[in-house]
Amino acid sequence: MSRFGCTITVATGKVPSSQSDFTWKAVTANFPIGAKDGGADSILNGGGNLRAYVDDTKAVQLPVEIVTFVTGGSPDIEVWGRSPTLNVASTVYIEADTVATSQPAVTVTYGRNNVWQDYHFASHDGVINSTGSGATTTTTGTPVFNSDGVDLDGATVIYDVASLEDVELVSLKFDVTVVGSSNNKFFVAAGGGGFFDGGFGVGNFGSGNKSLRSFKGNDNGNILASSGSNAYVNNVIFTAHGTYDQTVGIVIYVDGSPIASGATSGDYKGINPELKIGNANADIIIHNVYAYQGVISADRATSEFNNQDSPASFWTTSAWEDQDAGGGITADGAITLPSLVFAGSATDSTSEITAAGDITLPSLVFAGSATDSTSEVTAAGDITLPSLVFAGSATDSTSEVTAAGDITLPSLVFAGSATDSTSEITAAGDITLPSLVFAGSATDSTSEITAAGDITLPSLVFAGSATDSTSEITAAGDITLPSLVFAGSASTSEVGQVTAAGDITLPSLVFAGSATDSTSEITAAGDITLPSLLFQGNASDSTSKITATGAITLPSLVFAGSATDTETTEVTASGAITLPSLVFQGSATDSTSEVTVSGAITLPSLVFAGNATAGQVISDFTIQIDNTAKIIETTPNSFTIRI
Repeated sequence: MSRFGCTITVATGKVPSSQSDFTWKAVTANFPIGAKDGGADSILNGGGNLRAYVDDTKAVQLPVEIVTFVTGGSPDIEVWGRSPTLNVASTVYIEADTVATSQPAVTVTYGRNNVWQDYHFASHDGVINSTGSGATTTTTGTPVFNSDGVDLDGATVIYDVASLEDVELVSLKFDVTVVGSSNNKFFVAAGGGGFFDGGFGVGNFGSGNKSLRSFKGNDNGNILASSGSNAYVNNVIFTAHGTYDQTVGIVIYVDGSPIASGATSGDYKGINPELKIGNANADIIIHNVYAYQGVISADRATSEFNNQDSPASFWTTSAWEDQDAGGGITADGAITLPSLVFAGSATDSTSEITAAGDITLPSLVFAGSATDSTSEVTAAGDITLPSLVFAGSATDSTSEVTAAGDITLPSLVFAGSATDSTSEITAAGDITLPSLVFAGSATDSTSEITAAGDITLPSLVFAGSATDSTSEITAAGDITLPSLVFAGSASTSEVGQVTAAGDITLPSLVFAGSATDSTSEITAAGDITLPSLLFQGNASDSTSKITATGAITLPSLVFAGSATDTETTEVTASGAITLPSLVFQGSATDSTSEVTVSGAITLPSLVFAGNATAGQVISDFTIQIDNTAKIIETTPNSFTIRI
């Protein structure tokens, strides 16, 4: 499934200046039809797969809170998020994630609580505190909690908010509708003990002229700012916003504009960590309340009001569309493609071919020419690929071929020419690869072939020409490799691994080991048959290992060991080992070669060349002949078997 997404962009004139860590609101009108119609490409009902980012590169994810997300015939959406920076023309990229089905937990980085990380308290309905601070609620009177907020008529709601204690800077913002007479009554106050002692709030103290005032202390004095008359209209919702700053002073805003200011009266310190909403017969409806841990500037107050009062006009919205560069081919039946090239020429480009039946691709090239490009071929049936090349020419490019049936690849090349390029071939059935080359020409390139059945590889080369390149072949069944070469020509380059749960048959095998720290391993749960095996090991610290739970048969084996500390070469079997011809050349300092078996060892021809200082250290050891232990005495360049 492709990624679908859109952008919402701040409209002209809605943000007077750049705002950092800005908590924003988006609603139904901000989402295009395709995002909310409940169709196959829509965001899930409930918003579980909605994700938000700074832009479509998805380098910076944003925390979001889904208050409501109803899709279908009558969509209803309220989403909050927080952007590190928001200005005119700033965008938020909204995506229907292709994997996720639920929102992140509220406590994690991109969850709900982090949207409100700069707030002591945030409630959209007067009931739930979205900061996750665990505020407890007590009431005086009988408030009515409904979808519009809290209907207070002679009632007070008190939230115990521990984070409000000893706060010196605070901003209180709330949407309120004054229903009846609310003279000399506060609307929202923070801190407080008794009535307002030690607290800061905004309320109506105008004796009927509808003046808004901020205060500190009790209701008999310490009025810090007072507006003129008619600051609001009864039965009409408005946004009140008061800030307490011991340095700058007090400001009261209505609908984003300052209407009153005054000097502070000492530091604000909340005697009790409380947030009080309504008091003593205040006949109001509180729609939401936010207590910010700091002071909101005039520009920020305007920006918040513009966003929260009318999200529909605050944002402009793009179309809901496939965000993947490239294209996709999907069929319920079979797909036949005589020639296919995935050029992958753009960052984050994705190309997919998916079939419920078989896929036939006579010529397939994954060029992977851009960072993070991804190409996938997937079939519920078989995949036939007469010619396949994974060029992997860009950082982090990924190519995958996956089949529920068999995969047939007469010619396959993993060029791996860029850092961290990855190529994978996976089959639930068998994999047949007449010609396979792992070129591995770039740092950290990885190539993998995995089959639940058998793997047949008439010709296999692990070139391993770059640092840390890795190639792996794994089969739950047997592996047949008539020709296998581990070239290992670069530092730590080749970790070449061939692993089978069954038997491994290798008519021709060469471990060239031409670079520092190159490693090659062959492991079988069954038997290993190697008619011709050469460990050249011509670089420092190269390692080659052959291990079998069953028997190992090696008609011709040479440990060349031509470099310092070069070859730690091991051949290990739980069964018998048969070596018609074995040569330990040991031509460099400290090279070590070992042959170990739990059963018998048969060595018709054995040579220890040992022609370098400390190169071949041959101590007395035991060899079994006719099940009788015999002792070998050695000199630096010869040995004697005493029968």
